[in-house]
Amino acid sequence: MEDAVDPVAQIRADPVLAPFADREFDAAAFARRVVGSGEGDDVLRRLAARLRAVDARVRSLVATHKDDLLEQAGRTQVLKAEVDDVAAKAAALRERIARVRGSVLGPLASIRQHADRLERLQDASAVLGAFMRFQFAVRKLRSVLAGRSPGELDSRELAKAAQVLTEAEAVAAGGGGGGGGGG
Repeated sequence: MEDAVDPVAQIRADPVLAPFADREFDAAAFARRVVGSGEGDDVLRRLAARLRAVDARVRSLVATHKDDLLEQAGRTQVLKAEVDDVAAKAAALRERIARVRGSVLGPLASIRQHADRLERLQDASAVLGAFMRFQFAVRKLRSVLAGRSPGELDSRELAKAAQVLTEAEAVAAGGGGGGGGGG
């Protein structure tokens, strides 16, 4: 398995995952970039696949060279310390992936929840605005009529009343009518 593709080289060659190979890796900055790009699920999937490949490669190398390593080590404790170090680094990598996953998915879920809430608030605001415009049109009509019957109005007042009724009907039909102002 000596000629297998190096998973660490694959991570370094991948433009999305390359920051993980950098010693100055900033998890928060990476999470912000991934959340901003909307690639969270894809990045986590690719990272998990690379981690599985690294684990498989490490196991393969250890299995392939186990006898040589034991023979060259001379002392079992030195080998155990090296294996423990590799295991600790693998655990740290898994932990880092879990933190990044939490850093990416937590804010993403919160953003989705806030966006849904904002959408519902905008819908409610639109309904309230339409109701206020309708109420304004009704008050305007009452002002034009001022307690008189339509037969008592002159042509200018009748035209104004007809215009106000048209605005009220447009609001009631969902057209929105005017901006709620004007006379």
